Amino acid sequence: MKKFILLSCCLLSSIGITARSSDLSGIIYTDLPDVRSFVPEDSYMVDEVLVIIYGPERTRVITKLEVERLSIDGRKRSLDDLIVEELIYQEGLKFKIQIDESVVDRYISNIRKQYSLSLEQVKEIFQQSGYTYQEGREQLRMMYATNSMVDNIIGSRLRVPREDVLAYYDKHPVIQEAEYTLQMTFVPFVTDKTYEEQKQQLAKSVKENKTDMLGWNDPLKLKESDIAQHMTFIKDMKVGDASTPIQVVGGFEMYRLVELAPQRTVPLENRYKEIENILRQPQFQKKLDEYKKSLYEFATIVHHGKKDSNVIA
Repeated sequence: MKKFILLSCCLLSSIGITARSSDLSGIIYTDLPDVRSFVPEDSYMVDEVLVIIYGPERTRVITKLEVERLSIDGRKRSLDDLIVEELIYQEGLKFKIQIDESVVDRYISNIRKQYSLSLEQVKEIFQQSGYTYQEGREQLRMMYATNSMVDNIIGSRLRVPREDVLAYYDKHPVIQEAEYTLQMTFVPFVTDKTYEEQKQQLAKSVKENKTDMLGWNDPLKLKESDIAQHMTFIKDMKVGDASTPIQVVGGFEMYRLVELAPQRTVPLENRYKEIENILRQPQFQKKLDEYKKSLYEFATIVHHGKKDSNVIA
């Protein structure tokens, strides 16, 4: 058997289309002849052209394998996703967003720094995702360009009035549970006293507030929801209190409350950005949908097959 790759030139020849200027915008759906009629019987097709995009900056062919392959960051993308990505990328080229090799190098450098990776490990990750190193770089270039365009055209222009943030904050309060800062100490059994005698002596130290000599461990923080059922006495302690001795294997365990942060509503300043982002999302999605539709005005897109996808028209 011989492999057969359906090349764009073969497709262009078979439907009689040449590249057109961007003023002839639109989406064209066309039925093509069965490509198997062009190849020997002992051959098989390994890829297929699905779409040809005649954009303002370049012509791009999208194949079936591209749609089936996950993105460099592991996302599954539809044909429509790839079309929109390409159109946004061409917008970036038109507006001369800097996306040269130095930008990609910085992108990779940031990835390496963030995840403590060597260059060889980055290449291995690309390979595991089904990309050569150069293909991976090209994917990063497109991601940078599309993210920059969307942020510049949409994200940076969205504004959420402060009164809307305040209204959301009042309507959706977030309660932060109580947090206890504790110290723990272990007192081993001694041989010159009975269990009861030693327990009473420790209890007397607690009552007289003379527990500093017990050798407390470093403080640890414990949220109220993390307190075990047999330790609920912690909730009744006051700052500075030490617990009564608890018998464990080999001795006694004791706890001292160092600090208490009671249950409280998370303040507005701690949530402002989060709420702003929540309220910005519907605006962002609406603007993004409008932006995607506008992109189709500047390109001619030829589909192989009938109109059966959910392409934005």
